[in-house]
Amino acid sequence: MSCDVNGVIGKNGVIPWSCEEDTQFFRDTTYDENLIVGRKTFDSLPENLLNNRRFMIFSKTIKLIRDKCIFFSSLSEFIGYIIKMFDNESKFYMIGGAEVADLFFTESLIDAFILTVMNGSYLGDRKLNIKRLSGWKKETMLISPKFSRFRYLKP
Repeated sequence: MSCDVNGVIGKNGVIPWSCEEDTQFFRDTTYDENLIVGRKTFDSLPENLLNNRRFMIFSKTIKLIRDKCIFFSSLSEFIGYIIKMFDNESKFYMIGGAEVADLFFTESLIDAFILTVMNGSYLGDRKLNIKRLSGWKKETMLISPKFSRFRYLKP
């Protein structure tokens, strides 16, 4: 996930910055992986990011199955599906938005969290509660002029 220094992750349904290096990292990291996402975030993804990934989409209104996309209306429905369909070696990336991130933190379903923090502050209407990561082990992955990337490991 990416945010600014204050936790802003979006404004009017889009990311308020453009950073090709971070987008490329996302592409490389999530290629051919399982992504967990909210419906609004899923709708905002560029078409080229939808290829070669399997999406598990949380939605209160839409319930359907598309090629490599499964919609869930509840956490229990999602967990039941995961237990039935995947082994313990499967990787999952929760990529947002704010509501899904909050749900997964609340239910303690995240063991590791990769966070890119953009230098500077942006206007936005969606925020990641970055205080949820206090007390986690923080590893620096990359420091660049535009952003810093960290891996957090659950204590």
